[in-house]
Amino acid sequence: MKILNKLTIKHLTLNKKRTITTIIGICLSTALMVGIGLLCSTVRDSMIKSSIKNDGRYTVMYNVPSSKLKIIESDNDVKDYYYYYHIGYHKLDKVTNEFKPYIDIMGVDKNFLNELTLLEGRLPRNNNEVIVSETLIGNSEHKIKVGDKLTLNIGDYPTYYTEEEVNVETTKKEYTVVGINERYVTEAQYAYYSGYQVYTLDTPSSDTSVVAFVNFKSFKNAYKKGDKLTKELGLDVSGSGVLDSIDGNVTYNDYLISMYGESRYENIIGSISGMLAIILSLISIGCIMVIYNSFAISVMERKKQFGLFASIGTTRKQLRHTVFFEALIVGTIGIILGIISAYIGIGTVILIVNNLLKNAINIPLELCTYPLFIIIPVIFMIITIILSAFIPARRASRVSPIRAIKQNDDIKIKRLYADDVGICGKVIIIQNAMNKNVNVKIRYNSKQGILNKEIPPVKIVKFIDKNLFYLISIENGELAYYRIDRMIDIQITKTKSIISDEDLKLLDLFDYSWGMDNDGNITDIKLRISKTAKVAEKIKFELRNRKYGVWEDVDENYCYYTDKILGVGSFKAWLRNYGSSVMVMEPISLAEEMYDAALKKREVYLK
Repeated sequence: MKILNKLTIKHLTLNKKRTITTIIGICLSTALMVGIGLLCSTVRDSMIKSSIKNDGRYTVMYNVPSSKLKIIESDNDVKDYYYYYHIGYHKLDKVTNEFKPYIDIMGVDKNFLNELTLLEGRLPRNNNEVIVSETLIGNSEHKIKVGDKLTLNIGDYPTYYTEEEVNVETTKKEYTVVGINERYVTEAQYAYYSGYQVYTLDTPSSDTSVVAFVNFKSFKNAYKKGDKLTKELGLDVSGSGVLDSIDGNVTYNDYLISMYGESRYENIIGSISGMLAIILSLISIGCIMVIYNSFAISVMERKKQFGLFASIGTTRKQLRHTVFFEALIVGTIGIILGIISAYIGIGTVILIVNNLLKNAINIPLELCTYPLFIIIPVIFMIITIILSAFIPARRASRVSPIRAIKQNDDIKIKRLYADDVGICGKVIIIQNAMNKNVNVKIRYNSKQGILNKEIPPVKIVKFIDKNLFYLISIENGELAYYRIDRMIDIQITKTKSIISDEDLKLLDLFDYSWGMDNDGNITDIKLRISKTAKVAEKIKFELRNRKYGVWEDVDENYCYYTDKILGVGSFKAWLRNYGSSVMVMEPISLAEEMYDAALKKREVYLK
């Protein structure tokens, strides 16, 4: 093997032009793939920084009484939190912005103060000191500086310039200005917000309403964590699972969360990754053609050499190894150079963009590496090189001494196929065992752990309520259920399946089963199904294999569906998925049951 590797290296050095051309091709392809990944990483990082600057770094924001801050603090998923509350407003005598005639005095905690960008001075240490927003100094005629005494007449003034001031009572208090901060998002995010904010370190009373900014330990499952904490705080969650924020009690930082791959409605990272995969696939196709030709030519040039090796006993595996060894050498060099080139290229592009658009962008772009966007391109490139070398390697292993001497073989490209080894493959294996009437041996990932069992396969079913495939077996005269997706391994045995006629009668129940629950009663049901929004079409497709199901058109708006079912519990769960689009007509008892359940649900929402 060492001799073959040495000859491969010698072949590469003797054909420098082709070797360099191949390395350059791999380098450019890698640079293009990794460059796209780096660009996506950089844009993502810029979007995250922009989101934090414009909206804050919090995950979810709550408007709650300060007494409930202990609930937030005790939550295991919470990393940290900070809060503010409005102490009151002071009316300015002299302002240059007529829409901002007030100072908004805000009581905050130490964590909130740490979120501020200090421009001058220091942070407040008690409730007699304040830090002032730079916007107040720039937009009022009051020349406030660090060390000044600030006497404020604090009252509940209107917070919007369109409101009219009437009989405002004030309380006088003197503060010492200890610092100046860059305008924070709490002041900047409201278009018609009429106050310049100043911040003091203060503790609210237990019944004072505060705005708490909560950060979880990670953004993974951020919405689930937020929903759980929302319930603990006694806030409402709507029936759709989306938090009810009509009163402004709960606000998610949706944009920032989506940047970390979590979203209720759309996954930005997933979308970017999908687009990246498509682009990389297209690039890979072109790269395969280019790199393949290089390896194919290399094999053609060495065909006589391969034939001689074969004549002295070199195995096919060893001959394939030589081609893959060549791919390893040029691929490693090309990928490393490509990654370096990508960083240099994208870094240069970012530098140029920042210089050209320095007055147009608030946050300059910074070269950032998001691991997923780099790993994917590198994996794609490795796969591309392997695929490019595969056919030439196989061709090299099949060279005969006589044909090698004649040099009359042509280079051909054959199409590659891949087999599906998922659920479909498992179902085929089980069906094959059923046709042979033999047992199967399975390794099964149950809730209790990994099970090794030999069972007689009887029937494969797909329950409507679960949308999962199950293997049905009969063990000790009772039905046994096994989820096919949880089967780690399946082997067909030579043991004949022994199933009595009495056992087989149990299978007749599956003609009526709606789900896995079996109450022993077959119920005649009749449904009225709406044709709007293509609900009827969807349900017809879902119930297409029901043995006793009958459809009847009523008019252009509705249709009837009758059936005989086993498992009312599963059926009710399925009904709830369609809401008012599907109405129970028969039996009356079931209709009344669904009606009572709907009323209870409505009462919960009203509360």
